[in-house]
Amino acid sequence: MQLSYKVIMCGDSSVGKTSMVIRFTENRFTETKATIGVGFSVKDLQVTEKLKIRLQIWDFAGESKFRTLLPKFTIGASGCLLLFDTTNVHSIESFDEWFDIIRSNTFIEHDDGNKSPIPIIVIGAKSDLVQDEMLDDKIQAYLDAFLHKHEDISCMRVSSKSGHNVGAAFTSLAMKMHEHHEGRG
Repeated sequence: MQLSYKVIMCGDSSVGKTSMVIRFTENRFTETKATIGVGFSVKDLQVTEKLKIRLQIWDFAGESKFRTLLPKFTIGASGCLLLFDTTNVHSIESFDEWFDIIRSNTFIEHDDGNKSPIPIIVIGAKSDLVQDEMLDDKIQAYLDAFLHKHEDISCMRVSSKSGHNVGAAFTSLAMKMHEHHEGRG
C-alpha cells in the first residue's frame, strides 16, 4: 500500500531546512542559499514491508516577509518539522509564532467529522556545530519550556552535514502522520 502525505518544513531563515531536505531526498550535504517563498521535494519512504509513504515536502522560506504566505500553503498538510539552529538561540525564540501559525491553519479531519492537530516534531539542526555549552543550556531551557507547554510534540537533534538522525526524523514523522490519519494518534 502506498500513501501520500504533505510535510511542511518551518523555522527561521538559515536554520537548515533546505539542507535537511537535500540530505534526506538526495543523500548529500550542501550549504544552500535562502529559499525564496517555498521549495518542493518528493521522497518515497518504505516504512514497513507493506507500507510505502510518499512524502511531499514543502520547504518554507524563514524570512518574516514570507510568513504571511504560510497559512495558504499549509492547507492539506499532514505533518510538520519545525526547525531551529542549535547554534543560534534567536532561531528558537520565534517558535511560538511559528507554532501558532501551524496550529491555527492545519488539522486532520477524521471520518467521524472530528478534527485533530497535525503531528509536529521540533528539530534542532546543525547539531554537529554545537560548541558553546552556555548557549546550548540556554537553548535547552527554552526548548524544555516550549515542549512542556505542548506535550504532544517531540524533539530530535539532527546534522544534515553528517546525516545523523535526518532519516529518523522523517520516518518518525511519517509514522505519526499515518497513525493520525488512521485515527490512532
